[in-house]
Amino acid sequence: MQWTKLNSIANNSYGPAAALDPSALSKSATATGAKRPSNLKKVDFFPTSRSMKLFFEARVLDCWRISFNAEDILEHFSKPMPNPPDLHVLWATARKLVTRYASQKAYDQAIDTDFFDSAHPDMKIPLGTPWVPPAIKSPTQDDDEMEPEGEEPDQGDRVMANKVLFLQDMGWWIIADHAVPDGEIGRIWEIMKIWIFSFCGSANRNYTNYLLETYCLHRYEASKDFSNAIFNNSLINPHGRRYIECDWIQEDYNKWLEEMVERKGGDFDDHFYRHTLAPNVMEFLHMKSNMESSFKLKPRGKTHGAPHLQNEFQQLLRMHKEDQRHLYRPGRTMGHASINFYAQGNEKLEESQIDKFIRESTAYSDITKDVLSGEEHDHWDEEMQKKIDNILQDHDTMVSDCDSDNESGAESDAGDDAGEDLGGIDYSDDSEKSDDEEMDRDLGGQDESDEDLEGQKENEELSEMEEEEMDQYVPPVDGASFESDG
Repeated sequence: MQWTKLNSIANNSYGPAAALDPSALSKSATATGAKRPSNLKKVDFFPTSRSMKLFFEARVLDCWRISFNAEDILEHFSKPMPNPPDLHVLWATARKLVTRYASQKAYDQAIDTDFFDSAHPDMKIPLGTPWVPPAIKSPTQDDDEMEPEGEEPDQGDRVMANKVLFLQDMGWWIIADHAVPDGEIGRIWEIMKIWIFSFCGSANRNYTNYLLETYCLHRYEASKDFSNAIFNNSLINPHGRRYIECDWIQEDYNKWLEEMVERKGGDFDDHFYRHTLAPNVMEFLHMKSNMESSFKLKPRGKTHGAPHLQNEFQQLLRMHKEDQRHLYRPGRTMGHASINFYAQGNEKLEESQIDKFIRESTAYSDITKDVLSGEEHDHWDEEMQKKIDNILQDHDTMVSDCDSDNESGAESDAGDDAGEDLGGIDYSDDSEKSDDEEMDRDLGGQDESDEDLEGQKENEELSEMEEEEMDQYVPPVDGASFESDG
């Protein structure tokens, strides 16, 4: 789920590869030398998350710089302060900055000047210098040709709106990312409830239904003990260090079991895999490290410490200050426009998605209730019953048509076989100058498909057969008459 959400944020925030928009992450990646993901719909988790955390933290520090009215936030805190702010003041300021720069209210202020004018002074984004669109002029054109055609510019700050959405969505993702190793399932649950709207807005149907079903399970269906049991088993700590998602570690164990099956043969249903390997897979994986530790041996480290990001931070902070990235400048837009997935998801759920989910989920519950109670209840409406009756009627018609076609085909085949037995008379459609045609001409040119004449002809031929041959002959289909198709 975290990877899917990271893909959604990256696809929504990176913008074009050569973007000049300061709100696009591509410009931040170019400034720091970070690699831009080649496929924004399926990014590499660890390098992309590391880069996006760097961009997020640099933007948060720039918001703190504006709040403290400082030229350089790092120098501001490195200098001694006679009266440094205490922790309560910092927490209050942090909550204020979240509302100002990373909330739906902040997005409404950035996108609409009316919301900005009516906002509370403490929640209002500080104003920057007036926005002057960059002049893009071709040397081969005259000045008169470069004048605008009267289109009114956007009065909101689109660049600020993009940055608000990134800080909001990435902030939720970082909360979940920090809560997993700490074992804080409560914080993860609060983020999962928010992601119901975000996934619905990004048209991710699978995770939307999964989160809605999970919420309804804990809210309406499961008992308190059962709900707590699910939460307590969502994160596990097998090594005594960091917590891990239970489903993730199960996939890791399945990978090892699949390798064992491919290497040693067998099947997952075998007794050895089910009763020996699967219950003890964690112990088998840790056997090597346990043997080394018992002899006071330590495995050689293969990882390197994370390099310091002081230079990258300095570069991003300078760029944010020059671009006035976190100051409100009405009319500022540079082409890139992020999508407000949370607001779109809220609208979709109110319009149709939540009603559709309720219908589907209650339909399953009604069926389960009827099965458990042993009673039958008619919950069909008239329109649905008419549709079902029409479907059944069409099905019966199709079956009857198929049966009639099969009978007709069987009769035709029987007639052909009988014709060969009765002296080599050919009753097929391809026969030239058949006896049927001659008889039709003799009878006045009547239609070849006249079944009465054909039956009369066949009866005359059958009367000429010997009684012994009639006793030996058995028609291939009961009741089939030797009719010709023409």
